[in-house]
Amino acid sequence: AGLTAPSVGGGKGLGKPGSFSTSDMQQVVGALIKQLPGSGTKPAENCLYIEGLPLNTTDLDLYRLFSPFGSIPITGVKAKVVADGSCSGVGWVDFNDAAAAQAAMEALNDLVLPDGTVLKVRGKRPKGQGPGQGPSQEV
Repeated sequence: AGLTAPSVGGGKGLGKPGSFSTSDMQQVVGALIKQLPGSGTKPAENCLYIEGLPLNTTDLDLYRLFSPFGSIPITGVKAKVVADGSCSGVGWVDFNDAAAAQAAMEALNDLVLPDGTVLKVRGKRPKGQGPGQGPSQEV
């Protein structure tokens, strides 16, 4: 007779003392970022450049799409965001392993999105090696 149904939210308080931290997680990760496994520059064969992403794509979306192919370091995904906060349609994913990057590229390149846009996934070019910026191909 003394039983009552738990209220929505269900908790009686903040939890057991010492079972949670008041630290800011962004500060914790920021301080550890260079020490975590997989940090640092990746070889070009581990890095992908993606075009055709939807305007609402986030870093987390890229992680969810590409992580099934292999491990991605903590700083290994980036959706380019424009001034209004939307995705510019391009992004980058760096894998810890070249075979994972190759598998992702083979599986997701030319994927047709629901609106008909074709996703392009290719190896990332080194900085300064964009179209027209690399060594001359003239003979």
